[in-house]
Amino acid sequence: MSTVENDDAPAERLSTFEEFRRAPGAFIRRRPHLPLVPLVLVVFVGAWESLVQIWRIPDFLVPAPSAIGRALAHGLTSRLYLEHFWITFYESLLGFLIAAAAGIVFGAVIAQFRLVPSKKPSVAINLHFCVLIRYLVGHDPMGRNLLWDIEKLCSHAPRVGAGEPGAAAATRCVEGA
Repeated sequence: MSTVENDDAPAERLSTFEEFRRAPGAFIRRRPHLPLVPLVLVVFVGAWESLVQIWRIPDFLVPAPSAIGRALAHGLTSRLYLEHFWITFYESLLGFLIAAAAGIVFGAVIAQFRLVPSKKPSVAINLHFCVLIRYLVGHDPMGRNLLWDIEKLCSHAPRVGAGEPGAAAATRCVEGA
């Protein structure tokens, strides 16, 4: 915000838009970089169009801005984009809902098992995800039986409130050490 001073009235604070509306010439003189933004855009698009036309670059490689504009206009007038927008929106929303539901279910399942002390939550989260990912993949990269490994892990892991050595034992158990 800036201040516009008038001899008849006390100084008042104006928004940028209001300052531009009242005195556009003074506004531009104080900010000479502002007209350069659209100018750079126009020069860039013009150079792009010229290079594509002069070098005869195929549309499938780099389409000219005019070809992009024609395709955009055609897609908007034929309602093609509107139809595809709703399909994409539906699929995105459905994916979000599935991911949220799966996250809640996995979070609830993970919260039921206290494999490491609560003092080290990052170790607990990593440990749970290691077990979960190994279960989802269906095998251990080392070739061991996954169910035996989880049983071994649970038998060595301390309950909530135990000290650091238990967390190290549980981590060793997952890492196969």
